[in-house]
Amino acid sequence: MLGELSEAGQILKSALERYYNACAAVESYCHENEPSTTDSGRIFDELTFVRGLINTLIKAKISIKYSCNSSRHTVPINRLPYEIFIYILNLAIASGHEACKQHKSPYCYNPIHRQPETFASVCVRWRKLVLRCPTFWSRIDLAHTNQKGRKFVPRARLWAERSGSCPLDVRIAVRSYKYSSTTVSTNFLPSIASRELGSLSFILQGVNNIKEDSFFHQYLSNWEPGTLRKLVVEKTSLLDRSSRLIRSTDGGTHQDSQSYLRIDLPHEHLEAFWRPIKILRLYGMYIDWGSQAYHGLVELSLISSQGTYVNIATISESQLKAILTSSPGLRIFRFGLKVLPDISLTLPAGSTVEPVQLDDLQILDVDLQPRTEKSLPYILRWVSPGSKPLMLLLPRCHGSISESDLITQNRPEIDTFLRRAKVTELCIYTRAASIDWLLSLVPDLRTLSVSLGSISGNLVLTDECELSLSIPANTIDKLCTISSHLQMSSFSQWLSRLPPIGQLVFWSSTFIFSAGVTADAAKLLNHPQLLNICPDVKVSCEKLHSIIGLEPPRGYTY
Repeated sequence: MLGELSEAGQILKSALERYYNACAAVESYCHENEPSTTDSGRIFDELTFVRGLINTLIKAKISIKYSCNSSRHTVPINRLPYEIFIYILNLAIASGHEACKQHKSPYCYNPIHRQPETFASVCVRWRKLVLRCPTFWSRIDLAHTNQKGRKFVPRARLWAERSGSCPLDVRIAVRSYKYSSTTVSTNFLPSIASRELGSLSFILQGVNNIKEDSFFHQYLSNWEPGTLRKLVVEKTSLLDRSSRLIRSTDGGTHQDSQSYLRIDLPHEHLEAFWRPIKILRLYGMYIDWGSQAYHGLVELSLISSQGTYVNIATISESQLKAILTSSPGLRIFRFGLKVLPDISLTLPAGSTVEPVQLDDLQILDVDLQPRTEKSLPYILRWVSPGSKPLMLLLPRCHGSISESDLITQNRPEIDTFLRRAKVTELCIYTRAASIDWLLSLVPDLRTLSVSLGSISGNLVLTDECELSLSIPANTIDKLCTISSHLQMSSFSQWLSRLPPIGQLVFWSSTFIFSAGVTADAAKLLNHPQLLNICPDVKVSCEKLHSIIGLEPPRGYTY
């Protein structure tokens, strides 16, 4: 084979040299003589012949390049074992998904999620390897829009076919003002009937004017129950007036229809569909609180939609307790709903509730808004972490009461909670209140993110009565001030009372000096009062969730 290539190459080289010499001779003749009409036509026809030769040589070049790219010796990356090569591609795909997290449109629209197609077009060897890995093709993006939805369906069918028997990761984006379901429901869903489903994610933007019951019915009735591990429902709407609970038409009464989204599927079918879920993220739309969807979870997010203006999602204490009890292995718990007290109201005076033990809990994110801020004490009462390091994010707001904050208002509950938790990362928002008492309760603290003070700059960082408190001497790896307005003298004095700080980070923070003069923290990185306390001082322009080390609970991040 290679001998034939060498022999043909030598013949081609000699023929091209002879052909070039002939062309050069014709050129010299035409310089000295006027060619006849017949000769001119013959020479002109030769251009077509040359173009044909060039096209043939281009094809030969492509074949040689494909051969080179397939070689382990000429392309270093091809020397990697198959398993390592696929692992690297998986990392690249994962980084692409990470890069999409701040995308303003639903993640389905971002072309970065088409990386497997890009890898498959690099060379023959890459294409063969990528096609041999069905998990690359198991992510299915669908969009219910008139403009873009049709383009997703052919690709979705092709990817589902290439994924073989792998469980599918299906993500659906809906915009009500462009809503269209015909193409997806008729051309795609029937083609994957009875396929195993690994995860299912919905991004619903302004969907109050679509028929939610039929929309969910077509997706929840098309799969083989027993395989779903992850469910995400993210509903955002500025017009919708309620946060609804998903329930079967044959489950419970039909009263209060505005609070329920009734799906025309048997109760047993829905429960079988929900039962294997391990990761459940619900934002603006939820599953009936008594469902087995909340059993055996390792991650649970119940976040309130910021677009609801009348009815905000509520859950009773007893329902919350039942959910936590049903998932003792929770590792991540994010909560932002309104808790309705029913157990606490019946307790005798002076008695306390018995919290639910969550030994595996690693992240507790209490993401409350002004209308749900009263839920904080109930969450802290009912959750009892184990001995594992805990990231605790208290509400990222100061609360609706001026000159106070949620930390001060809920100090007894926070105090009790911190005494039974091993908090290593803490995020708090406080207004005109000392937090020495709080720091004295977290001896294992490694990262502190805190929003301090008000625009006046009159922040009391240390109360006189707390000067005797002993703050643990362990090093704090990083301290980040968030949207803070500080006085240099009081802030430096407060820092000096803390354990050694590895890094001091300012995020959207300013300093206030005498006569109302302000300066951005970026201009004070070399201020001696700061450097004397912490030699590593910087300003960060990253997204806030990156600063505190946590993925945002919503916003097309799933």
